Amino acid sequence: MEQNERRSQQKEEASGDGGVGSIISITFGDGFRYKNSKHRVDAIHISNLSVSYTIFEGDALLGIIVSVTHHVKFQPSVDGGSVYKHTTEFNCNPDAQLPDGILNFLKEAFKNTFKAIEAYAIAHPEAY
Repeated sequence: MEQNERRSQQKEEASGDGGVGSIISITFGDGFRYKNSKHRVDAIHISNLSVSYTIFEGDALLGIIVSVTHHVKFQPSVDGGSVYKHTTEFNCNPDAQLPDGILNFLKEAFKNTFKAIEAYAIAHPEAY
């Protein structure tokens, strides 16, 4: 199954209103490598089009990662579009090593997800 064909089975606000400090619980559907994760919204900056969030619980952490913090930013490009920048920080247990290929898997997963979102936005501009 292609990454961009996969869908979350359930996403719910575990606490908060979706803003900074909110906890979001995700249960993944069939075809995903992982079953669940919990995310905390760390920062939302509307003025500079950026958001930060931390995954702090769930089998997506592989039992060796304490947390993963994502920093996402959009910047205007010279051609009128936008540039997507995504930095990921891994906080691993002492002496733990990330499995081979996990960084490439994550990079491809984010790229494919973003492409699916972009294709939807282009096909449905009225939704935005």
